[in-house]
Amino acid sequence: MGAHRAQESIKGRVEGVQAQPDSPVPARDNKTLLSRSLGTLQPEAMLLWLTLALLWSTTCWAQQTYGLGGGKYFSTAPDYHNDVTGIRVSVAPALGLIKSIQLRRGSSWTVRHGEEGGKVQEFLLRPGEHIIAVHGSYKGYLRYLVVHTDQGRLASFGQAEGNHFSAYPDQQWQVLTGVFGHHKLLGLTSIGFQWEEPRVSGLTNAQARANPQPEK
Repeated sequence: MGAHRAQESIKGRVEGVQAQPDSPVPARDNKTLLSRSLGTLQPEAMLLWLTLALLWSTTCWAQQTYGLGGGKYFSTAPDYHNDVTGIRVSVAPALGLIKSIQLRRGSSWTVRHGEEGGKVQEFLLRPGEHIIAVHGSYKGYLRYLVVHTDQGRLASFGQAEGNHFSAYPDQQWQVLTGVFGHHKLLGLTSIGFQWEEPRVSGLTNAQARANPQPEK
C-alpha cells in the first residue's frame, strides 16, 4: 500500500504541472491480461510488482517529453563538472517556430541542437543562478519556451500558441542540467528536461531557504 500511495502521489504531481499530458496509453488487451494476472499473485509478489511499477513509472515520468515528436533525436552530452550558465534559442518569427536550442555550461557552449536559421536569442545566468522551471507550448513544432530561475528572473522565446506545458524538477534542490528531444526539417518537434543537483558546490537559493544557517 505504501508503494501504491507513493505512485499515486508522483502521478498526481505530474498531472498537476502538465497542461497537456502526452503519456502513452497501454494497449487494451495487455491491460486486461495484466489485471487478470494480478488476481493470482500472492501478497509478497504483489508488493514486489507494485515496487517495480513505481520505479518504472518514476523513470518514465522523469524522461517526459513535450510535443508531438518525430524526426531525429537529440540530447545534450553529460557534464559532471559545470552548471548550466546560459541558454540560446533560435526562433523563426515568420513561421512562429523554435528551430534550435543550445546550452552554455561553465564558459563553453554545447553543440546546437535543431535546424539552422532563425533569429538567435540568448539568456545568460548570473553566478550561482540556476534554471528551476520551464513553461512552453507546441503546435506541430515547438512554439514557445519560458525559463525561470531561482533568482526570480525569466526569459521567453517565441510566441505562445497551441498546447501548453510546464516542467519542474522532482526535488526543490534540483536544477536544469540538460535537454533532449526531437527535431526535423523546420525545427524542434519535442523537448524534455534533465533535472539534477547543481554540479558546482554551494547551495541553491531553494536549498538555502530549506536549510537556513544560524547567525553568528
